[in-house]
Amino acid sequence: MRQLDAREYKLLLNPAKFGNLLTKAHANEFWDGEIAPIIDRRWGGSLCVSNTFDKLIERVLCFWDTRDCALTAAEFILRSRVDASDGTADSGRQEIALKLRMADLFVRVIAAHVNDVRTPERETVTLLNTADVPIDLAGWQIKDKQKNAMSLSGSISAGATQVVEIKAPVARAGSSRF
Repeated sequence: MRQLDAREYKLLLNPAKFGNLLTKAHANEFWDGEIAPIIDRRWGGSLCVSNTFDKLIERVLCFWDTRDCALTAAEFILRSRVDASDGTADSGRQEIALKLRMADLFVRVIAAHVNDVRTPERETVTLLNTADVPIDLAGWQIKDKQKNAMSLSGSISAGATQVVEIKAPVARAGSSRF
């Protein structure tokens, strides 16, 4: 049996940044403007970052879960992926993965100030950018247990923290909605 030897992180991106449909032009613009500079700075130019996306590789993805969504509740994803580059799915080239959702690689919540007896109406969350580049928070959200979302804006400088005040519609920790 193979031992767990790696972690995988998935960053959900705002589709509106890509015109709601990811085209080759949008993918290359994102690569050139956002990803390649990070990789180049992180690995000092030792990786080839001058390439572009030139070929679409088609795959069939299936996500599996129990009827009561036990995997999703436990923050797991069971996924199968089959190459369909020639237009037909080939089960001989199937990959099956069990993924664990983990905290964001670059931005972490490092503190929460909740239920202060002096100012119970004011609650905050402190975010830390662990990357060596600024992180744009456009499209990011903070959600409560009921999935009510509060949009974030601005950016966090490399290595910096940002205190975010919790506002409606997100429920404060002392509220009955939590």
